[in-house]
Amino acid sequence: MKALGARLLDLAMGGDMAAARVLLVYALGKPTAAPDPDWLDVDQWALTAAAPAKAEVLQVLIDAVRPTLAAAVCEALVATDAKEAFDSGKSRVVDADFARQFSAIRQRKAAKGR
Repeated sequence: MKALGARLLDLAMGGDMAAARVLLVYALGKPTAAPDPDWLDVDQWALTAAAPAKAEVLQVLIDAVRPTLAAAVCEALVATDAKEAFDSGKSRVVDADFARQFSAIRQRKAAKGR
């Protein structure tokens, strides 16, 4: 590839316009079309109209929560509710299998001194 690029450069510098075009297209990319001056205002209006409204931005800021934070909060709330339900004996919230598992976890933590 290096030798091919060097050869294209040599040809382009020697006046080969096709080699210069290929070299420039690969090095700089194909040029984009020039904007139509008659449509500049319309294009600007379309860009402005496509942007989110201030209310939409504020709604996202108010409602958005990082998924990791949401998961951590939910996990803490579920653990707290389960512990309170278990401690108060509310069997409608905690089924027997979960109660056994939770009790085993509490016993392991107590044995480790936590």
